[in-house]
Amino acid sequence: MKWSHSLAVAAFTGLVGLFAAGFATSLGVKWYDVHAFEGAEGFVVAACAILGLIAGFVVGLGLSRLVARSERPSAPKAAAVSAAALVVTIVAITTMARILADIPPLSEGEQLFLMVEVQTPVGYPSPDTLSGIGYLKLRHKERGPLFKEDVRFVDDRWVIPGVVRVFTSRGRRSLDVVIGEVQLAAFVLPLPAHPGAESRVWSEWLPAGSGDLRRSGESPRSDQFTVRYRVVRQSEPLRTESIGPFSIETVVSAFYSPRWSERVAAQSFFRVSYKGQALPDFDRFASVAVLNGPRTALLVQARRTGRTETCHLVIDSGTDAEVRSVGACDAPIFGHPLTSDQERFVAARNKDLVFGWVDRVTFDRPGLFVVRDNVLDTRDLTFRRVAFPEGLSWWQPPPFGLSPDQRSLVGFLHHEAQTQNPTLAVTDWTTGHSYSVQIDRQRMRVVGFETLDPLWLAHHFRWRRTSEGVDVLEERPDFVPLPYRTYLTLGMPGQYQEYWLFPAGAPLRQQIVRILVEELQGKQLGEDRHSGGTRVRVNGKVVTVATHADLVTVFMATGAGDPELMKRVAAHLERAMASGKYDALFHSTKAP
Repeated sequence: MKWSHSLAVAAFTGLVGLFAAGFATSLGVKWYDVHAFEGAEGFVVAACAILGLIAGFVVGLGLSRLVARSERPSAPKAAAVSAAALVVTIVAITTMARILADIPPLSEGEQLFLMVEVQTPVGYPSPDTLSGIGYLKLRHKERGPLFKEDVRFVDDRWVIPGVVRVFTSRGRRSLDVVIGEVQLAAFVLPLPAHPGAESRVWSEWLPAGSGDLRRSGESPRSDQFTVRYRVVRQSEPLRTESIGPFSIETVVSAFYSPRWSERVAAQSFFRVSYKGQALPDFDRFASVAVLNGPRTALLVQARRTGRTETCHLVIDSGTDAEVRSVGACDAPIFGHPLTSDQERFVAARNKDLVFGWVDRVTFDRPGLFVVRDNVLDTRDLTFRRVAFPEGLSWWQPPPFGLSPDQRSLVGFLHHEAQTQNPTLAVTDWTTGHSYSVQIDRQRMRVVGFETLDPLWLAHHFRWRRTSEGVDVLEERPDFVPLPYRTYLTLGMPGQYQEYWLFPAGAPLRQQIVRILVEELQGKQLGEDRHSGGTRVRVNGKVVTVATHADLVTVFMATGAGDPELMKRVAAHLERAMASGKYDALFHSTKAP
C-alpha cells in the first residue's frame, strides 16, 4: 500500500474523528452543564472536534501503515479498521462520561426542584437572628436558597423552608443546611434516583444524619434537627408569599450565583392573586416589589395581552385590586429613594438584592422614589412622569440630593466632558424644569461620579429659598476642601477587587507601594506584565499598584481576589490620604 493511500486513509479517519468527537462533545456539554461564559458550549464543541480530527488523522496514518504490512493490504481495509478503532474509542469515552455525568431526573419533560422544611430542636433560637445568608447544598455541590425571612414557629420549634434543584440522578442525596458560617444540620434523604408520584407529597420528618425513621419505627427526638421534603416540577411554584390580601407565587426555571452577592438568584416569573382570585388581564409578572405605605400595594412589571412591558400599581382598595398603569419600565424594577439622608442613601445603594424573588427591600420605607422616568410617592401611591434633562442618569449614580421642599432632585449630568467639566443637574420633578450647577473638581476634590452622595453635596452646596417659595441649589461660598476621597469596588472571594485614587499619577503610585511595603509589611515583587503595575505580596496575597491615565489603581486580579484583605488595605490607605500628607501628589486634570 502506497504512502499516498495511507495519507488518504488518515484524512478520511480524521473527518470521522471530526464529526464523531463533535457529536459526542455536543452531548457532553449538556450533561456537564457547560455554560459558564457566553459561547462556551460552541467553543468546547469546536475544540474537541478539532482534537478528534487530529487524533483521527494520527490513528488513520498509524493503522494504515500496520495494515500495509499485512498479507492483504488495501486502502478500504485500512480505512475500515482505522474508523472502527476511532469510533469505538470515542463511544467508550462518551459512555464513561455519561456514567459519571450528573444528569438531572425529569418528570414529564420538566426538571425537578426539592422543597424542604428544616425543623430546629425545641428551645433553639430563631434562625433569623443568625447572621449571614441561608442556603442549602445538595451533595455538597448544588446550591439553593434557605428562606430565613419565611421562618415560622410551630409546636415550640422553628421551621425554615428552602429549595434546591435536583441536579443529578446518581449518588446519595446528602443535604447540608447552612446559615452564614454555621452549618445547622446535615441529612441524607431517601429520595429515589428518579422521583415518582410518591415523592411529590411531603415526606415524614427525618432526623439529621443517615437514619431512616421508616425502618426504625422511631419518632424524631425533640433535641434533633429534622427535615421533610417533596419534589415539584419546574412549572410549579417554589415559593408562595402572602402580602395582605395578595398571594404571590414564584415559579423558577433556574438558580444562579450573581457576582455581587452570596445570595442565590433565580430566573423566574410571578403569579399574583387577590383574595384567592387571579388578577384580570394578567397571567404572569416579570417583577414584583412590595410597597410599604398606608395601604397594601405592589409595584409589578408585566406584559398585558398585545401590549409592551409596563409597570403597574396594584392596590388593595378593600373590595378589589385596583390597577394603575405607571408606564414603560424594566424587569427587574429599579427604584431609588429621593433623599438627602446619607444613611438611607448608602443603605439603598448597598442593598443586598438579587433578581428573581419578590422585592421587599427597595420600597421598605415610605417616601419618594425614582422609578425609571417617574417619581413615585409610596405615602399616597401617586406617581408623576418626569422629563429628565438629557445626560441625567436615573441609576448611575442615582439622584443623591432632595431639596427641603421635596420638589427638586439632584443628579450627575453625564456628557462628553464629564471628567474635565463635571456638572450637577437639578430637576423640579413637579414642573419638569431643570438647571445645571457647575462642580469645581479641583476645590471639591471629586474622585468620580460614583463617589457623589448627600454628604458630599451638603458640604459643598446649600439650598436657598426664593421669594416664590422654591428651593434652588447654589455653591457654598466658604466651604473647606475635604480630604481627597477614594473609591473601593469589592467583589466576591476570588473575583476582581479594586481601589482607586483620582486624579493622580506615578508619584502617588510610588508612595502607595512604599506604604504597602513599609507600613503593611508587604514584599515588593516584579512588575505585572499585563498592567505594567508593581506587585506587592501582602498577607500572602498579591496586590498590584498601577497607573492608568490620571488614575492610580490598587487591585487584586480575578482568581486571587480577597475582599477582606482589600478592605483592610483600602482602610489603611484611606487614613493615609485623609491625613493631608499626600495632597500635593493629587493633581488637576482640567483641560488646558
